[in-house]
Amino acid sequence: NYLRRQSRLKLRIRAQQIQEELEEDTRLLERVRLIEKRESAERESSRVKVMEDILWMNGVLADQKAQETRREAELNSNLWSEEASKLWGRQEQVWAKEKEAREKLLADVLKTVEEQMERKIA
Repeated sequence: NYLRRQSRLKLRIRAQQIQEELEEDTRLLERVRLIEKRESAERESSRVKVMEDILWMNGVLADQKAQETRREAELNSNLWSEEASKLWGRQEQVWAKEKEAREKLLADVLKTVEEQMERKIA
């Protein structure tokens, strides 16, 4: 009778230890799940930011294309060659500045996309 009680007591103690280990494993998995969820949200946020940057850049390019169409019409309607020549010179400077700005913006967007891809790979 004493040996049976001792065996049952040992079994209950061992069962409690196993339950505690299982609970600890469950808590650990929950922490891992929360970390993964947070990282996933950060990745999604970064992906959304990249998409917003791309859409914004498309808008910038569309605006510049429309502006360029207006400028071309303005140059075509100008009958005075001297005035057109001056306008052309100024326009070349504007085009150069706009091109530089576009290249910088595009480089920033591409850099963001590249960083996103590197984080995804890592």
